[in-house]
Parts: sequence; structure tokens; C-alpha cells
Amino acid sequence: MNALLYCIRQGLLVIGLCCAGNGLWAQYDSSYVADYRGRLVVSLFQFARFQQLDITQSLVGDTLGQSIIQYKSSSRLMNGIGVDWDKISFSLSWRTPAEKGLEDRTGRSAARNLALSFNLKRWRIESFYRMYKGFYDQNISTIPDFTVETPYHQNPELLVRTGKIKAMYFRNKKKHFSYAAAYANTQRQLKSASSFVLIIDGYAQEIGSSAGLIGDYIPEQYYQGYRNLHSIKLAGIAVVPAVSVNLVIFKRIFANGTLGIGPQLQYRKLNDVSNGVRRELKMHFTSGDARFSFGYNGANFFIYSWFTGDFDVFKFNDIQVNRQLINSGVTLGYRFKLPENR
Repeated sequence: MNALLYCIRQGLLVIGLCCAGNGLWAQYDSSYVADYRGRLVVSLFQFARFQQLDITQSLVGDTLGQSIIQYKSSSRLMNGIGVDWDKISFSLSWRTPAEKGLEDRTGRSAARNLALSFNLKRWRIESFYRMYKGFYDQNISTIPDFTVETPYHQNPELLVRTGKIKAMYFRNKKKHFSYAAAYANTQRQLKSASSFVLIIDGYAQEIGSSAGLIGDYIPEQYYQGYRNLHSIKLAGIAVVPAVSVNLVIFKRIFANGTLGIGPQLQYRKLNDVSNGVRRELKMHFTSGDARFSFGYNGANFFIYSWFTGDFDVFKFNDIQVNRQLINSGVTLGYRFKLPENR
């Protein structure tokens, strides 16, 4: 699994080298899409990104919700600046100061993110490697007399590491639809349009903690047979049909919705200190992609809010793990005209 994650990280670089020299950039109907790759685009943004891991069991009834585990990474707002020109994009971001006393209650999450994406004729290729370490449990049902100053249960050793390559095919037969107009800064949708999307995901993931995934604070009657579960390793491929729609008013105000759900084939390896290693191959209809954005996109100035969610469900007999990666933020910027060569 570690070798597979390493290969995906190296694959990000390979994709970049291959696509950087590729001339297959999309050509659109100019009455529907305005292209600004010839301008220098400068943007400012603020966003929040967090990883969530929900674990539930169905073997023993639980009317109080004390068996529900809702691991979440502690997340701060990020500020950043981005520059786009032609096929080149660059961005730099930094964390905002933490709210006083918050990390004493939630602990601190370490995070590493590497991402590359490219737009081709009818394809968008996205790839990333992400690592989060240190989570807290949002479920307070096992904490007596909880107040706004009470620390949450924490698992500082919990690690979630993911490598993924996502290919998005847009049918867009009439070249009326631009996905980049809703989530990037170099294009602008002038009229409403939509497209069928086929999303293909390949990924490897590791979820583990030396302290175990099931905390000692969970009552003993729950998760029998999984109390010493220390790691889950997965590799999978998913095929997700989706629809993406750009709604435009007055050629400037826009909203996008992209939504899809589909099957995935997973190889799983569970490492339990008491029960040893268990391997299995499963097919589930449990992979999804959700993206939304809305805002103002003029010829020069633009501002928009966006949300992207990536989720998977892993079911093991009596327990279920739901993984979610959520990104949301606001971007504003300006497209500067460059002097023409004479």
C-alpha cells in the first residue's frame, strides 16, 4: 500500500510533464464561452478544508448514539493568492491564526497536500496526495457535562493518507459548456449550458492509528471483534456518471451544480491486533462527487463561492466507515490585459 501511494505521488509529476506540452486545450463556441488565457489573472481566496471519518456499528442497539464516532481534522481558514496566465497556474496559501483555546479542545491536525489538475479537449484530469494526522471526535454523547470549554476526545495518532487520480470526461458535444468557468479563473460562461460527465477514480488510502480506531471511551458492548482494529488499507476504482449544469443570468451571474454517484470496486486489508489480518474484495454503489459554485463573473472582475465534496463508504459486516473530504471557500480577482506584441 505504501508503494502504491508512492507511485500515485510520482504519477502526479508524470501527468504534469505529459500535459504541460499537450496541445489539446479545449476550443469552445465563443457565443457561449469567453476565454481569457491571454490575460494575467490575479486572485485572492480564503477557504477551509477538512477530512471527516464517521464510524458506526449495527450489531448492538444504541438509542443514545454513544457508539457513533465522528472523527474530524481540526481545520483553520486558509488565505491565499493565485496567478493564472495561458496554461500556467500558481498559488500560495497560508493558515490564519487559530482561535484562542480551540486547539486545546480539538488537538492540532498536521496536513500535507499536493495537487495537480489539467483541462484538455473534453477531459479534466485531477490528481492529489493528501495526508491528515490528528483528529478529534465530534460526538459528545460520551462526555458528561459537556460545555463550550470541555475538550473533545482526541486521537492524535490517527492518520488518513490518500492518493487519487480522477479523470472527468465531459460529453459537451456542441462545445457550449465550460466547467472551468465555474471553478477556475480563465474562462467565463456567457449562456446557460450543461453536460453529461463520466468520472473515473483510481485511489489508494490508508487509515490507521497506533492507539486504535475505536477509542477506549466507547462503551465496551459496542464494536465487539473490532476493539483492537488499528488500520484499514484500501485500493479501489470507481466509475461515477454525473451531470454538470451552468446557469447564467445577464452573462455575468452564474451558478453551477455537479453531482454524481456510482459503483466502486475495493480491495481492503484490515489489521486487527486480536484477529490478525483480513483481506477482501468488494463491489459497492458507494462513491460520489458533489460540487457547487455561484457568483459574479464579469469580463475583468469576478467573485464566487464554491464547495466540493468527495466521499466514499466502506462497509465491513457490522461496521461502516464513511469518509468525506470537504473544501469550501470564496475567490475574488481581476483579469489584466497584457500589451500586445508588435
